[in-house]
Amino acid sequence: MSHDAFRPRPSAPPPPAHRPPTFAQLQADPQTGVLRAARRSALTVLGAVLGLYVLHSLLAVAAPGLLAVRLLGDVNVGMGLGLLLGALCLTAVQWYTRRARTRTDPAAARVRASFEGEGER
Repeated sequence: MSHDAFRPRPSAPPPPAHRPPTFAQLQADPQTGVLRAARRSALTVLGAVLGLYVLHSLLAVAAPGLLAVRLLGDVNVGMGLGLLLGALCLTAVQWYTRRARTRTDPAAARVRASFEGEGER
């Protein structure tokens, strides 16, 4: 008695429903340009936040006397820069979240749908 009846038989994978897009097709799509612009603007904001952080850190190391100068009451320059950095981070996160929800995510969904065959033109 053969045990071949108990072995699973290999099955052929189902044929793809559509052909995947080529790199050139993705680059030519205008919605891909919207996604690239969104990435550039996010990197600009990230650069501003990181620049302020680096400035704050370098001033703390190189010029601690400058950061100790009093501004208002017990608040000194170092605390002011720290508070400004925190506010800038929160503002950047809020801006990015709103921009992603209103512009980037819909553009990505349109690109995905157009190349998956759901949004035929």
